[in-house]
Parts: sequence; C-alpha cells; structure tokens
Amino acid sequence: MTLYHGTGADCLLANSAGAGHAKIEFIYERSCPNIEDARAQLRLALVQTGLPAHWQEWEHNDPKSPGYARRFGSPTVLVDGADVAGEPAPDDTHPNAGTAAPSCRIYSNTQGRNRGVPDAALIRTALEKRMQNPKPSLPAERLQLASMLPAVARHFCPS
Repeated sequence: MTLYHGTGADCLLANSAGAGHAKIEFIYERSCPNIEDARAQLRLALVQTGLPAHWQEWEHNDPKSPGYARRFGSPTVLVDGADVAGEPAPDDTHPNAGTAAPSCRIYSNTQGRNRGVPDAALIRTALEKRMQNPKPSLPAERLQLASMLPAVARHFCPS
C-alpha cells in the first residue's frame, strides 16, 4: 500500500463546499506498463478539479491490499469505491473472489480510441460527480438524527 502526499486521513478530499469527502484509490499491478501514465492522468484530473494530489495506492499482488483491490485490473482508479469508468465492482460471491489474476484494463477515451489508461477527463468527470453529490458528513448525520429526537420522545413518552 502506498499513500501519495499524506497519510490515510489526508487521502480524503474535501469538496469545494467543504461538505463530504471522496476517497481516491489507485490500483495497479507492478509489471503494468501503464502505471506512470495513469498516475499522470490522475494528477492532471486532480489539478483540473482544484483538488490536492492525494490518493491511496494498492499493488494488486500485495497481501496487505484489501481483497477488492486484488479483483480489479491494472490500472484502476476508484472514487469512493466506484470505478471511474463505471465498471461494476467485481463479484464478491465468485468462488475465486479476491484471487483473480492481474489483468490489463482498456479504457475508451473521449475520441473513441482505446487506451490502457483512463483519461484525465474520465477521472475528472467521476470526481466532479462526487463533488456535486457529496455524502453527508458524520456530524451532519448526527445533527439530522438529533433533530428527530423530540418527535420520537413525544410519541413514546406520555404527556
């Protein structure tokens, strides 16, 4: 596991409104010839969206990598666990889940050409979508729950 530009908590990216965070992960297989180009596209997408260049890396064959990371081809970029190309997450119910052989990824770019690297535009679209639909932060969720307590108390407690 490699962390780029920070520690685990620093890999969470605040959106422009300050609400919600995105976790970016880069999954690769050490012998993949597209690793550096994919990292460059990820850096470019982060610069274009105004986000810091922080992400977590998982090497496909590292036993310390989580099982889900070993089921994606190389290279893969995830934003909050979702593949930037929209591919579904690998099936956890398959008998060989977590032990899939490393494979190369092929991405179609904006010009319709196939490449072994996700374009910055594809990554940027996933990041912007996440920034437009942020997950509520934990304090906001707690505040929402706390606001419902008086109504719940009135319902269950006799006057």
